[in-house]
This record gives sequence, structure tokens and C-alpha cells, in this order.
Amino acid sequence: MEQSSSKRRRVEEAEMAENTIEKLFEGFSKAIEDEIEGKDKIKSHLKAIDISIRHATVHAQQIHNNHKNVAGVLEKLDGAFPVWKDAFAELQKCVNGENYYKFIGLWKNQIQQIVFISAFYRYLDSETLISIPEVEKLLGLPGKKPDDPCAWAVELEDYLLGVSFLPAELSRLCVVAVIAEDYTVPEKISKFVSDLFAGFRLLNLKNDFLRKRFDSIKYDVKKIEEILYDIKIRQLGSKNPAPSQ
Repeated sequence: MEQSSSKRRRVEEAEMAENTIEKLFEGFSKAIEDEIEGKDKIKSHLKAIDISIRHATVHAQQIHNNHKNVAGVLEKLDGAFPVWKDAFAELQKCVNGENYYKFIGLWKNQIQQIVFISAFYRYLDSETLISIPEVEKLLGLPGKKPDDPCAWAVELEDYLLGVSFLPAELSRLCVVAVIAEDYTVPEKISKFVSDLFAGFRLLNLKNDFLRKRFDSIKYDVKKIEEILYDIKIRQLGSKNPAPSQ
């Protein structure tokens, strides 16, 4: 009798364990499905951002066709910011604070590209460097707060990576300006890029890609310095002609 009761208990315990495992994996399955669905929603909004970034990049490149057409280039770029702001507003609806860092890798590349375009826009407009809060404002992001560390923001690493692409674009603009016999532009760019490079030198960079980007800035600084050297040697930017031999 006792053997029969013990056997029945073992069978019941086995069935309970089996049901528990089944329910456990049913929960896993639902979690995976929810995550896939969440990623698909995020990617649909990112697609609109990607298209707008490509268009903005094309518009920004037009400054190399005519470096004095700053107003025309900025006017075309103005249309991109509302698109990005609307798209990030929709993204914030899809991703709550708890899942912010879970999905943040999905839009890091877009943030970096937007930082670069915004920084290029700001330089063309005022020859200054855009800040993280200013980029966040353009995108409608609340930014990090002491009481809300998971708030949507432009992460420092993404900001630095985006800004690190600016010197290469400006060194190219130097060449365009010199070809157009405008020798003041390289001087202004040289000071700005040198200051930016000095700022990066203050950082203890742990990120491998950031360190590589820092190395690339060195070459951009060198390229711009060589352009200025040629201008000086040839006295192209000098108001006074070289004395005759």
C-alpha cells in the first residue's frame, strides 16, 4: 500500500516538474517573440531615419561643389532635422526606460551619423562645435538626468565618434577652397580642427574604434597643416607680393 502511494507521489511530482518546465519555456518563447516584434518596430522607424540620413549626406556633400554656397546647403539640410525628430519620437514610444539599454545598439550608428551631419551643419553655419545637449534638442531627446539614467540621450561615445568624422570632411573643404583661390577658409578650419584635436588628446580613450578615429584625426590635422604650409610658402594668402630677386 505504501509502495503504491509512494509511486503515485513520484508520478505526480514528475508531472508537476514537466508542467513547470513547459510553462517556463512557454514564457521564454513569448519573451523571444515580444523581443523580435519590438526589434521589427524599431527597425521600421530606423529605416526612415536611414533614408533621411542618406539624403542629408548628399546635400552636405554639395558644399564641395561650391564652398561659398553655405546658405543653400544649410537650407537643404534643414529639412532632415524634423524627420529625425519625428522618427525618434516614435522610437521612444516603442522603447520604454527598462528596455533602453537592451535595444540601444540598434540605433547607435544612426546617432553617430546624425551627430556628424549636425556638427558639419554647425561648423558651416557658425564655425563652432555643436554640443551633446544641442544634438539632443534637435532630436527631441530628454537627455540623461540624475533621477532617470535610462532616459533617451546621445551617449558620449556616439557623440565623440560622430564628431571624429568632422576633421576629414573639413580637410576636404580646405582643398576645395584652395582650388577656388579662397585662402582664408583653410586658416579658419586649421584653428578649429587643431582645437578639436587638442580636446581629443585630453581623453583617455578605451574604445578601440575611438582610438582609431583619434589616429585618423592626426592625419587630417597633418593634411591641413601641409595645405597651410603650401599657401605660406607660395605666399598665396599674403596681401603683400613676394620681393623680387
